[in-house]
Amino acid sequence: MAEDAETAILVANPRCLTARGHTAASVRELLRTAGLALAPMSVEPDIPAEELLHRAHSVGATTVVAAGGDGTLHLVANALAGSRLRLAVLPMGTANDFARALGIPANLSAAAALAAHGSGRAVDLGRVNGRYFLNAAHLGLGAETARLADERLKRWLGPLAYVFAAFSAWRRSASLELALRADGQTAVMRASQVLVANGRYFGGGNLAGHDATLEDGLLDVQLMSPELPARALPRLAGAVRHGDLGMQPEAIAFRTARLDVALSHREPVNLDGEIVALGERLMFEVVPGAITVIAPARVTVSRSATDATAPGGAR
Repeated sequence: MAEDAETAILVANPRCLTARGHTAASVRELLRTAGLALAPMSVEPDIPAEELLHRAHSVGATTVVAAGGDGTLHLVANALAGSRLRLAVLPMGTANDFARALGIPANLSAAAALAAHGSGRAVDLGRVNGRYFLNAAHLGLGAETARLADERLKRWLGPLAYVFAAFSAWRRSASLELALRADGQTAVMRASQVLVANGRYFGGGNLAGHDATLEDGLLDVQLMSPELPARALPRLAGAVRHGDLGMQPEAIAFRTARLDVALSHREPVNLDGEIVALGERLMFEVVPGAITVIAPARVTVSRSATDATAPGGAR
């Protein structure tokens, strides 16, 4: 074991581990083999934030290793935000969008080696009504898609579960009535979906925007029309996949550091795949550098010329 190895505590999602043919013991051995000094306990991601922090500090841990998917990382990030503890990631979920955005290897041995020997990067978190998110928050179609893409469907179909769930969500969708405020501009509208992305990817590799990164201090916002004919769905799905939704006539896209959303009634919100109830007034913001993640050095993302700047403005 490396002499300069730092102490870490493991947070492991048993469902994700089982789906990948692992146990907490085998993941611990993988990390030890990579050279990471582990505290003599593992915890599950639904542990209360205060308890996770207490356990980490009690053993002198400097790093929390999260073994699971984006939902696991969401829970861990809400505990670690603003602390000095670093987050290391073993991507073992269905989508792994956060790991993809940071270039963390999908290969578990390589990810374990990175956790043991990599450097920290301070990355942004999104926050809505006091709750943090890594990748994206959804209202409308996106929230219903997450609800329908349950664990059983993901076990059967893998990433295709999101495609099937999205189509099912469209068939039962209802429009949202909302008022938006960003950068001093206000718009009142109806939409079938609102996406507020902090990260570069969401929903199993969909691109939030060509310029989107976890270190840009901005949210990428997409709104989709409530009138979505079936014939338009393949085109829109392709646009969502490639980050071009804002160029479609049925959508609006813009970037901002803060967005206030007033809803006509309470709607479920999908935060990194976790469905939560947050009320009729949603206040989204970026918290720059809120968490330090062990990840490869940043890769520069080329800028596009198609950013929009206002909730009701040109794309």
